[in-house]
Amino acid sequence: MDCSSITGITVNYETPKLLVMALSSIHRFYPDLKIVVVNLSLFPWKGKIRNVEFHNLGQNIGHGPGMHYGLMRTKTDFALCFDTDIILKKPCLEQMLEQMTRGSYGVGQVINVDEKGRNSDRGTRYLHPHFMLLRVNQYFKYHRFVHHGAPCIRAMEDLKSKGKSYIVKDFPVSAYVYHKGRGTRRLQPREFTKNWHEKSAEPNPSDAALSNHA
Repeated sequence: MDCSSITGITVNYETPKLLVMALSSIHRFYPDLKIVVVNLSLFPWKGKIRNVEFHNLGQNIGHGPGMHYGLMRTKTDFALCFDTDIILKKPCLEQMLEQMTRGSYGVGQVINVDEKGRNSDRGTRYLHPHFMLLRVNQYFKYHRFVHHGAPCIRAMEDLKSKGKSYIVKDFPVSAYVYHKGRGTRRLQPREFTKNWHEKSAEPNPSDAALSNHA
């Protein structure tokens, strides 16, 4: 597959072993996919991995701002955002791209969440960030990802308020991706996402502040 239209983005915080396994699993099927690792760990990543670009921020700005940082530096039409605690079991980018129409925001596992980002039978359609394909120019039309237990929540609420929830496309991610789920945080067993009020109250770094990082 020609991966020239896609950039991979993952945010790493003190999970080096998981990160290497995730990268290896993706490059097993897509060796030419260029991946940006936004490293929020205290210590910089040492060493090089083919087709992987490390950005060592040296501080934990949060998952949402970390993804936003990577998207700000993406020059391709699409971005594959994935967590470090995933393993790609078989190729699926071809099928995800097929679902991506011109006006689509993103493709991935879609669940319903309440206003706090918790699983709900009703509520807002939420594109889960553990493995999602985004159309980059659509991302920047709506609210950015934020420092929150459910980092895409403000973007999804923005889409909903504009009557655009339908441009988020559901895809059977679990058939292709193993997601440890609690590899980077210990969540309540029955929750995909959880809101941490203290974390959510912290200010998100501005685009100008993020641009200062090399």
